[in-house]
Amino acid sequence: MGELDGSLRLGKIGFLNVLPVYYALEKGLIEHPFEIYEGSPSELNRMIAKGDLGISAISSLEYGCNYRKYLLIPGLSISSVGKVKSVVLFSDHPVEKLDQEGILLTNKSYTSVHLLKLLFSKFWEVNPCYIRDESSSGFHFYKNYPAVLAIGDDALKLARGGKFRYQYDLGEAWHRWTGKPFVFAVWVINKRIMASLNGHMQVAYDALMAAKKFGMEHLTDIALEASSENILPYTECLEYFKQLRYDLTDEYLEGLELFFSYLVETRLLPEKPLIHFFPGS
Repeated sequence: MGELDGSLRLGKIGFLNVLPVYYALEKGLIEHPFEIYEGSPSELNRMIAKGDLGISAISSLEYGCNYRKYLLIPGLSISSVGKVKSVVLFSDHPVEKLDQEGILLTNKSYTSVHLLKLLFSKFWEVNPCYIRDESSSGFHFYKNYPAVLAIGDDALKLARGGKFRYQYDLGEAWHRWTGKPFVFAVWVINKRIMASLNGHMQVAYDALMAAKKFGMEHLTDIALEASSENILPYTECLEYFKQLRYDLTDEYLEGLELFFSYLVETRLLPEKPLIHFFPGS
């Protein structure tokens, strides 16, 4: 695979959805140069922006906000074509009845919050009140609100819990609105870190691609092991992994660029980001 002096810090989102990419790396089944650090999407966004991580999975919005700092890793994302299952608006009321109602926003993700705001303003045409409660990071706090945006493992648990009468999958809503896939997360390299790798970034890229390939070929084994975390039973976990998309094709990039265009139009982004890849595909 080649040589890479020292270890390269790789950010891992602390949710079930990235397991097919990281499983082979963490089990030592693929030779790699990484020191893996796990955190929430918002935490990883901050760390890679500061240069505390070399490569990481990050919110697609973080790339949009700071694209000059990053290069995208080709062929790797967390996306959906329709339902994503783990980015969900839970509500006691139908979405059309949420005008001026309070909605608790997750503090773990930027992309999902901005997607929700777009859907309300342009698709559902409803004007709710958004609540950010930094103390509400725990699963048990959700019962205090009539509607909440939950992501990742929290969303999977809430969906099975039956507390809320209505569930709106944001990947499905985006697809119904635009007909496009939605890219929730991408993998990027910090340009400043890349400059210090002396041309050895290809080693890291090859390891990520090999790990992804292993994961796609062993989803049943990974789902079986993941079911022991008591987030989803085996059959639902396998269905979840199969429903997610881990590629970053031209079709997915069209969805990503459309998302960015809407954010610029609604002044949630100051400019349209440019798409720049690490030249290792």
